[in-house]
Formats: sequence, C-alpha cells, structure tokens
Amino acid sequence: MKKLLLAILFVLSFSGCSNEKAVDVSKHLYKVERNGQYLYLLGTIEVGKEFDKVDNDTKKAYQDSQMIVTDISLDYLNKNHYLHKEPIKDVCQQDSLNQLMKNINHYQTNLVYFNAKKMSGYNPVAISSTLQLAIFQELGYSSEYGIDSYFIRMGKEDRKKFDELETLNIQEDMILDISRKFGDHILMQAANYNENKKEQKELTDIYYRGTRKKINEYYNQLDLKKTELNDEQKQDYQNIMINNKNKKIIKKIEDYLNTDEVEFVILNAKYVHGKNGIVSLLKQQGYKVANY
Repeated sequence: MKKLLLAILFVLSFSGCSNEKAVDVSKHLYKVERNGQYLYLLGTIEVGKEFDKVDNDTKKAYQDSQMIVTDISLDYLNKNHYLHKEPIKDVCQQDSLNQLMKNINHYQTNLVYFNAKKMSGYNPVAISSTLQLAIFQELGYSSEYGIDSYFIRMGKEDRKKFDELETLNIQEDMILDISRKFGDHILMQAANYNENKKEQKELTDIYYRGTRKKINEYYNQLDLKKTELNDEQKQDYQNIMINNKNKKIIKKIEDYLNTDEVEFVILNAKYVHGKNGIVSLLKQQGYKVANY
C-alpha cells in the first residue's frame, strides 16, 4: 500500500511539472548571417495570453545571444512622451472626432468617459493605440504577456546587455509625422469598432496560429485595406510607418554583424514579414536568412 501511494505521488508530481504553458513563436524567428557573423531576429506582437515559456528553438536562440535589441527605449511607452503632442484639435477635422465620439461606447476603456473637448487634447495615435489595446483585452489578450515583454523581462533577469534600434526622438518624430498627415484617417479607423475588432482578431490568430505562408500573405496585403486612401497617400503612409524605418534597421543589423557578440533582435512582426519587411530586404542585399 505504501509503495502504491508513493507511486501515485511520484506520478502526480511529475504531471505537475508539465503544466507549464508554452507558446511557439519559431515561425517568426530568423537567423541572419554574413561573413561568418550572425544574429537572431524575432518578429513579435505586443499582446498575448498567459504563458510560461517559449518553444525550444526560440529559447536556444535567446540563450545563444549576449545582447537583447529592442525596437525603442524600454520605458518609452510608460512615459507617454507624445500623449499631448500634435493633439486632435490641431491635426484633425471636427467631423472625424465627432464620428469617433459616436462610437466610443463600444470600447471597454476609460476613454468612454471623455467628452469631445477632453479627447481633442490627445494625440490621435495615442488614442488609437489605447482603443486597440482595449480590443485586445476584450479578446482575452494582455500586454503583460506580449512576446517582446517576455524577452525584456528574461533579459533583465539574466543580466544581458540591451540596445535599441531607434532613439526615442526618432520614434516620436515618426508618430508626430503620421499624426499630422493622417490624423483624420487614424480617427476614422478608430471609430469603426467592428472592423477594428475583426482586424485585431485576425492579427492575433495569424501571429499565434498561422502558417508561414499565411503570415507572409497577411503582412503583404495590410496596406491594401486602406481603401479610403489614394495610391499616393498609401505610399506615403507605408514610407512613414514601414519603409523608412526598415532602411535604418538594415543599417543597424549591418553594424551588429560587425561585432563579436550575438544579438537577439526583437521587433514588431509588421516590420519583419512581407515583401517590404526586414527579412525580404536582407535577402535582397545578399544576407543569408534562415527561418526556424
């Protein structure tokens, strides 16, 4: 009887060790090589559901790296640097704000308590980002479990070195530029709650459950959804949001590959995948890029 009890306890304790929740992000992981030097590039997403660890391939890439490279300064978003810069009242039409206010009650966020006057004092990108996060939370996702947040926490715990792809000023300039040129477009998109929810669900489904083919197809056609913009505006929007930034990132990657360290670069997947993404650009420039 005693032996049976010990056996049961052993099985239960062993089973308990397997209760960790793992997430597989290896479809977004690349090894970039040139002239015998290499680094890892991981496309990330800012939200996720609770998990304890990542897949073995991504874990090994992280462990092989001495430096974590993030998109921007780690505390940038927490400081709300651009929250009141280029506010809605200065860069948007009143009609766009009115349309947003008509639909704001669909969102589960404290912004529903704002009146139009208070809302007009905030940057349109800041408002849009807050509303997107509210939808993610409604879908069961949290920024606490974002892939980038996970590796930033791990890097700090393991006392790895950190660097960033862009300075705070460069990132802020991009946000303010897009606010000035496309503030109305941003507000009108935010006003369409049902479409936003559909798009955020599609994004999370593709990121966490999509095949590599589906992932690239998704990021290739993102700009085609902006049907309210003409071709010139679409190109301008694409240049500000993706193309100009990716050119700078390519230069940073080139610099990293001239060091003796191995970097683990974590970057929003929208910059990594697709025909205008980092992976495609690196291949065009002769880098060896392998997907796990």
